[in-house]
Amino acid sequence: MSKRNKKRLMFYLAMYLLVGLLLFVFQRSFLYFPTARIDHPYDQLVFENGGESIEVIVLNKNKEKAIIYFGGNGEPVVYNAYAV
Repeated sequence: MSKRNKKRLMFYLAMYLLVGLLLFVFQRSFLYFPTARIDHPYDQLVFENGGESIEVIVLNKNKEKAIIYFGGNGEPVVYNAYAV
């Protein structure tokens, strides 16, 4: 391997590691972006545990089985409920 290729390889490796380090350090800012409350026609329940709460919408009222769907990064689940 030539000296020039070694320098190029080291540069790309350093850039890769730097990007990885930056993603690690700032990962919290990429995880969740809250969205505004969206009005919808579905029944809503609130579950609380240990000082934390989660709001859920009910699409299959009075049914024995349920599908639990968790939205992605800040995705409003109600947008996908219209398709059900």
